[in-house]
This record gives sequence, structure tokens and C-alpha cells, in this order.
Amino acid sequence: MLTQLGFTKLALVLFLGTIVVLVGAPFIVEFIVWILEKLGKKDIRQSDYLLQLETRAIQISDRTEYIIVAAVVIGISAAIYFHITEFVEHEDEPLWSLLLLHILPSVWINTGMLYNFYKSITTNAGTPTAADTEGGDICRMCGGPQPLGTFHCVTCDQCVKRMDHHCLFTANCVGEGNFPYFFSFVFWAWTATVYAVWLSFHPAGHCEETEEGLQCRGKVKFGLFLASILFCVLLSCFFGFVLILVARGETTRAFLDSNESKMMESFRQGSLLHKFESRLGKWQTWWRYAFPGMLLKVNSSK
Repeated sequence: MLTQLGFTKLALVLFLGTIVVLVGAPFIVEFIVWILEKLGKKDIRQSDYLLQLETRAIQISDRTEYIIVAAVVIGISAAIYFHITEFVEHEDEPLWSLLLLHILPSVWINTGMLYNFYKSITTNAGTPTAADTEGGDICRMCGGPQPLGTFHCVTCDQCVKRMDHHCLFTANCVGEGNFPYFFSFVFWAWTATVYAVWLSFHPAGHCEETEEGLQCRGKVKFGLFLASILFCVLLSCFFGFVLILVARGETTRAFLDSNESKMMESFRQGSLLHKFESRLGKWQTWWRYAFPGMLLKVNSSK
């Protein structure tokens, strides 16, 4: 049994490692090229072989993205399953506790997370139209209008207005058209991890003397507790990073590329409130983000 369990864990680690390598193939190729340039291979980017390798890496990454999307759905489903099986006492849980501590927050949080995850995947990230002439540029790759802050995504093969990044977890770009949904998805995912950590210290637990000794409800499930802490830390860092970018009027692309950061200088002008409103809509509509998602409208600022 232990041998079988060890083999299962090893297989899972190898599977996850393979997915990471396949999804990150373009980044791995770029990192290798960067090292070669530092070693003196200045003409490496002119190689036809490198172009073919980069194209192949992008294709492999694209196909693997859908596995990542499926893994996110499975992960959310697993969290709901563990909540029901590990933390809800079906026999003697008081009705008020079941409703207020489990059913209502679980439905509220998971509905918000799944709805905004779905909208982040299916909503157009913001394709420029003929009316978008600000900046006056034409994309060299697709020939369409490319106003200020618009970039061509080689993965989606289209230009995206105020493109933030191409998200591996949604298999879609994040841009002007779907940023509110992406922001809300990250917010609800972070809220879910905080809720999971709280569940690990369920306050309704109590201990009773039985024939078998002291039996306690609400014990911390150590493995789930560690997983909750880990994901909470990761999501807290990422959600904080997103908030900082919005507060600075920047995108992920601009944060990583100094040249693009200079091009996006005009978006960093204005007050803190203006920067948040330009990404999340008018402040009078921000109450919508506290609801599962059906009330959220991307064009609420218009």
C-alpha cells in the first residue's frame, strides 16, 4: 500500500512537472537564448532554426493550456469536495452553523469564482475596431488598427487593447475587454483560500469523552491545512501584485518590459481613483464585485 502510494505521488509530480515544462516551453527557449547572448552568441536571434523552435514551443504551450484550464476546474471541484467531506459534520451540525458557516459562504464564493473564471475564458479581451485610431499605428502581423496600449498576441493571433498578458490558466488574453472578470476571478480565488484557512480552525468544534477516549470535532486536517496556507500565500502575493499594477496604471507586460512601460506612460497619469476606475469601472459600481458575478458589467464605466 505504501509502495503504491509512493508511486502515485511520484507519477503526480512527474505529470505536473511535465505540464509546467510544456506550458513554459516558450519561456524556456527565451531563457536559453538570453544565456547564449550573454555568452557572446549575439546573432542567435537571426537563426531560422531558432524561429522554428520558438514557433514550435508556442504551439506546444498553446495545446497544453487547455489541460491547465481543466486542472483549475478540477482543483475548484476538489476544494468543494473536501469541504463537504472533511469539514461539514452532517449528523449533529446545528442548522444555523451549516447555513452561515458552510452553505452560504461556499455557494457565494465558489459561484463567484467559477462564473468569473468562465467569463475570463469566453469574453473577448478587446479586439481593436476600425474606430480605434488613437495612436495611428497599424499592426505589422495582422494589419489591423493598433491604438496606444494595444499589442499583438502571438498565441491568440490577434491584437488586444490594453493587453495585460496572455493567461495560461484561462487560455485567453487579459485585456481591456475582460480585465474586470479576470480581476474578480483572482479576488474570489483569493477569498476562497482565506476561507479554506479559516475552515481549518473551525470554531464550532468541540471535544467529548467517549469509550475510545477524547474525541474532537473540528480538528485541523494537517495536509489540507498546509495546502490552504500555501495557496493562500501564493494567491495573496498574486492578488497584491495585480492591485499594485492597477494602482500604478501599469500592465504586466509594461512591468516586465521597460520599453513598453515608456509607451504606456499616459496610462499612469491621473489620480489613484482614476487609475482604478480605468480598469474596474466607476467607483459607484464597485459594489458589484462583492457579489458572485452576474451583476458585474465590463462596460459599467461607459
